[in-house]
Amino acid sequence: MANCQRTALIGDKIIYIDTPDGKKGEGLKRYFKQGTKSYQLLERYQNNLKLNKYSKMTGAVAAGGVLTGLFYQGDENTRDNIVLISGVVAGINFLIQKTLLYYNEENLQKSINSYNKEGRPLIQLNAFGPKLDNYTISAVWRF
Repeated sequence: MANCQRTALIGDKIIYIDTPDGKKGEGLKRYFKQGTKSYQLLERYQNNLKLNKYSKMTGAVAAGGVLTGLFYQGDENTRDNIVLISGVVAGINFLIQKTLLYYNEENLQKSINSYNKEGRPLIQLNAFGPKLDNYTISAVWRF
């Protein structure tokens, strides 16, 4: 089984950034002093990972709409519109959440950069990652 956890090198020690129970960024918390900018950015990163009430509500409305459409006994066009609109709402909600999570990773990077400016030893991400100075990574997707 492959190891997919993110790692960092702090001094001569390799640490896991994320804990096995799914708490992202938790491995860095003990190195950041509480009240510092780096700690606050890490807290913001972790708080932004939680689903907010608007996303939960939108997901529930979309799921309810799909279920309503599936069991609707009236006009077929109305049923199809209910299912279509609910599916679009669910898709938009998914895309918005993925986009927010993608941009939230910037908070983690900012917290590490802030720590590296404040304290020692420096944090270097991807301790197990290969050095790819002269290589290009590409992927081919086929559906």
